[in-house]
Amino acid sequence: MAAKKKKAGQEQAGAAGTLKTLEHLYKSKHGAKRAAKMAWEHIKEVREIIKENADSAIY
Repeated sequence: MAAKKKKAGQEQAGAAGTLKTLEHLYKSKHGAKRAAKMAWEHIKEVREIIKENADSAIY
């Protein structure tokens, strides 16, 4: 569910309490979607690294 922010043109995506807001105002919807996808890919990479490090700590 998207939550509208006070400033026009900005939205947040994610479950309540885990919202991620893009810090940049994009010229196009396409650019904003691309940035959101890149941010999500980065989050998934970080989660994967954390999981790998946790798994390797448990022998």
